Amino acid sequence: MSAKAFLKKYLISPLSIGSVVPSSKHVGMAFAKNIDLSKDGVILEIGAGTGTITKSLIDCGIPRNRIVCLEIEEAFCDLLRKRFNGVEVICSDILNLRELVHKIGKINCFVSTLPFISLGKDQTDKILNILKPFVDSGTTYLQMSYSPFFVGKSRKRGLQTKRCGYVWKNFPPAYIYKSI
Repeated sequence: MSAKAFLKKYLISPLSIGSVVPSSKHVGMAFAKNIDLSKDGVILEIGAGTGTITKSLIDCGIPRNRIVCLEIEEAFCDLLRKRFNGVEVICSDILNLRELVHKIGKINCFVSTLPFISLGKDQTDKILNILKPFVDSGTTYLQMSYSPFFVGKSRKRGLQTKRCGYVWKNFPPAYIYKSI
C-alpha cells in the first residue's frame, strides 16, 4: 500500500517527491545513530511520506511518543496515522514551523529527507532559514541528500554542517548530513 501511494504521488508531482521509491530503512538507521535521546524533546521528521523512516526510527528504539511526523500530503498523513499508533502526525508544510512549535513542543532533532535538489534554491533557502534559529539554539538537524555538495550549500546559509554517513543500501545511495 505505501509503495503504491508513493509511486502514485511521484507520477502526479515528481518534483515534490524527489525519488521514484521511498528512502530505505537504512537511511532511518543512519539517522537513528546520530540522535541523542538523552536530550529532551521530540524527533521531528520533516516530509515523513509513507513512513519508511518513521518505522526505522521506531525499530531502532526511538519511542513512538518522541516522534512527530510533519507531512504536507493529506493522503500520506492518513497513511501515517493508520500505520503508527502513538506517533503524532501533523499535516502541514515545514514553512509553517514557527506557528506549529507551540503544538510540537521542544524539538530535540530534525530528521529530513526533503528533496532539496528537486525543490530548488528558493524553496531550499526558505526551509533552511526556518530551521537555522532552532539549530543555533541547540536542535540537531539531520538531512539525507543525494548530493555530495550539501555541506557547502548549508554553510552558505549559516549552518555548521558535516557529513556523518553514507548509505549504500538506498536507491540511489545517499549522504547523511548533520548540523549542530
